[in-house]
Amino acid sequence: MNNYNYFCTGCGLCKSVFPDEVEVTQDRFRSFNPQGEAAIDFCERVCLCCDDTMEYSQQEIFGSYKYVGFTYSTDDMIRRNGSTGGTLTAIAVYLISHHLVDGIIQVQSDGPFGLRTRVNTTAEEVIACAGSRYIDSNNLEDILSIVEEGKRYCFVGKPCEVSTLRRYAKINPEVNEYIVFMLSFFCAGAPSIDSNKKLVESIGCKEEECDRIAYRGNGWPGKTIVTDKHGSVFESTYENSWMNYLGRDTRNICRFCIDGVGERADISCGDAWYLVEGKPDFSEREGRNITFARSEKGLELINAIIASGHLHSDPVPNLYEYLKLANPYQYTRRATLRFSILAMKLTNKPYPKYNKRVLRGNSKYIPFIPRVRRLFGTLKRIVLGRI
Repeated sequence: MNNYNYFCTGCGLCKSVFPDEVEVTQDRFRSFNPQGEAAIDFCERVCLCCDDTMEYSQQEIFGSYKYVGFTYSTDDMIRRNGSTGGTLTAIAVYLISHHLVDGIIQVQSDGPFGLRTRVNTTAEEVIACAGSRYIDSNNLEDILSIVEEGKRYCFVGKPCEVSTLRRYAKINPEVNEYIVFMLSFFCAGAPSIDSNKKLVESIGCKEEECDRIAYRGNGWPGKTIVTDKHGSVFESTYENSWMNYLGRDTRNICRFCIDGVGERADISCGDAWYLVEGKPDFSEREGRNITFARSEKGLELINAIIASGHLHSDPVPNLYEYLKLANPYQYTRRATLRFSILAMKLTNKPYPKYNKRVLRGNSKYIPFIPRVRRLFGTLKRIVLGRI
């Protein structure tokens, strides 16, 4: 099996560029299998699993940055309806309202178990798409057909999709002419459709009766709210939804992702959890993001929005220690990635082709015992057929 088949991110860019040379398969995930020589070469050049560049930091587990802070939208409605502090929504609204872009490329729910990519051109449309979507998406499959010549866009998507677009821009520099900003968020994986259906059933809603799923929002972290076709409402806490269902069935690449924090975006945001006894507290609070400006363009934009009063910003005390405690999954996954990949090599399994110096540099941030645990833990999952 080819590397890009086993570790397909499901972005769909190959299908957009080579519509007749890519086979689409559908099981728990929608995956794209290049068939022609040109399409295969394309995937090898842009796919995250083949990204052996030095464009990820060896020194910063949470990625390089030019600004970092706790932020939230000063619009109470955006702050409450967004998954966290509404920062990405506030940025997108600012870009549209100040005519810095012609459209925001983002996803919208398409039925209870589907998503579709759309271009939003008004603040109202952007706000209507606020909130998380914890289900597999193919955000780049239609990217070339939805952009219009001479117009400028902001893309909002998963870190792996931003990484793919950055690599594609090296092949086709015109990408940078029409996608002028890239925004992302912390991502722990793309849950399968099956895991969503199990979650719905677990809280009392029949799969065939499900009409709508709202994963986050209406508070922070907010509850998962499922509405059936008769108007009945079913609820689950964020912790139960993610820990017991959604986070248990993600794509292969998600377990081996080198960038869950949007390092190659202009701006990326995550949940800025409050800490109780050194652990993230998931009780309801007023939302806030941990926000990184990664590029000079991102820095200029975030400073302008803060200065305009649309975003509130606070410094992050003891940044590195806070990030490690508030986002332990992101920290551990990246710091131990070298040993997860070693387990795949030892068992002759496909593995992502990341830059070795980046992997070694990140592994220095975690003690010996957790490294060994990750190595043998991955070996065990391989033996049990879970990878």
